[in-house]
Amino acid sequence: MSLWNKVKKWGIIEAMEYLSWMVVAYLLGILLFTFFTGAPFLLMGGMIGGLLIVFMGRRNLGAVWIGWIIFCFFLGAGNISLRIRLASHPTLEHPLYQVHIVAQVEESQALFDKQILTLTDIRWENPDLKMPQKIKVHFKETKPLIRVGDRIVATVSVYPLDAKFSPAYTYQLWFNKIGATGIVNNLKEVSVNSKSHTLFELRHFINQHLFNSLPFSQAEIMAPLITGEQKLVSRETYQIYRRAGIAHVLSISGFHMALLAGFLFFVIRRFCALFPRIVLYYNTKKIAAVIALFGTFLYLGLSGFQVPALRAFMMIALVLMGILIERSVLSMRSLVLVCFSLLLIFPQMLFSIGFQLSFLAVAVLIAICHFIQNQPWGRIKKAIVGFLLLNIGVSFALMPFIAYHFHLFNLYGILGNMILSSTFSLFIMPLLFVGALLIPFGLDVPIFKLAGFGLDIVRLIAKRLAHFSYAEIRVEYFSFLALGMFSFGIIIICLMKTPLRWLGSLLIIAGIILGIWT
Repeated sequence: MSLWNKVKKWGIIEAMEYLSWMVVAYLLGILLFTFFTGAPFLLMGGMIGGLLIVFMGRRNLGAVWIGWIIFCFFLGAGNISLRIRLASHPTLEHPLYQVHIVAQVEESQALFDKQILTLTDIRWENPDLKMPQKIKVHFKETKPLIRVGDRIVATVSVYPLDAKFSPAYTYQLWFNKIGATGIVNNLKEVSVNSKSHTLFELRHFINQHLFNSLPFSQAEIMAPLITGEQKLVSRETYQIYRRAGIAHVLSISGFHMALLAGFLFFVIRRFCALFPRIVLYYNTKKIAAVIALFGTFLYLGLSGFQVPALRAFMMIALVLMGILIERSVLSMRSLVLVCFSLLLIFPQMLFSIGFQLSFLAVAVLIAICHFIQNQPWGRIKKAIVGFLLLNIGVSFALMPFIAYHFHLFNLYGILGNMILSSTFSLFIMPLLFVGALLIPFGLDVPIFKLAGFGLDIVRLIAKRLAHFSYAEIRVEYFSFLALGMFSFGIIIICLMKTPLRWLGSLLIIAGIILGIWT
């Protein structure tokens, strides 16, 4: 068979994966929506044109494929354009100092040295001006404890959103209809909401319990891992973890949700195996899957339903549902389906650094796992090679995103993940799960202290890595075009099944060269 016929055959095989390429076209449409700003008829025409091509060329694979690609591209551009129009709201243009406001608390984060409040339904001093009706402010006091639903009277200083500081964070604030950020200069009055907020009180109780029972250096890491309050981590500790390349373990994400689900599934299944009657009459895998799903949902609620944790829960729920229906769903198609479902409802999530990192990391993990499974190696060799490839592959795939969003490059990030992330997976996180379950019985402190011993070792190793020469390299500028070429190169390698996948490596090389050149 000639090379051209081989390429043609490979192309047909790849084109059969309609869903994957439809989602890729949808992503491109979201990213390139600015070219269609103010042209709703063009967007509608593109979608209608794509559907007409599908209908008229339904007997031709190429025509159907092209039609769906066109439709999904314009659907992505139209969806994000519509969301931007719906999310349009007043934003602050100039700083305002010592402004008197009356507002209601929509969200509240109680940290060890301050409180972060999202205020809505705001009454400003000058009601004639078009002012933001939702702002995010820092209150640098721990008392009085301000809860969700409380109404406050305060003097604040507010500032416009700064896209230069962090584009992803600014997008997130804007789409949440937050029009300004600032600080509370003087809290004059708090009208306490009589309604109970059990989840808020529970998270605050657990945080206070950890800081009262354990050394600060241990509690500041355990609190975000249990309740999701990442801002409880001190600046010094965060710098150490960041320079060591393991700052991702400080927030509840897919890493922790998957660990909890796997831990519960393993423990419950082993526990059921102790009772022969259960093993004989019931499917222990399904029992373990149901309990793991319920436990993971509780952890999601405890974390405050944060977006990264919510994305991870959806993927884990899909895997556990696959166990219940006795089908394997840990595949690239499942990931693509979850990604498309989320972006169809919330297209703005594509601009979030959390979304980009989590889904790309999972795509790389699935691709590497499938590669390892198809090799005729022994179990030990697969475990060793898989461990190395997973750490190297994920760290390499995420480096350009960290360089673009945070202007940093961690030289020892791969080494840090190989050594320290494994410690979190095998030792620290299981102890934290058990300790959290034992809090109502007053038996948690010994378990937490044992986990704290592991955290002290992690901190010691991370500190050594952080003080190595060139542990963190500052990247002044990383091109958006370079990031796009690199990321789509990774996507092509992960999604394709034939040798055509290696065309993605050309995009990766071009992205790296462009990133270095600029």
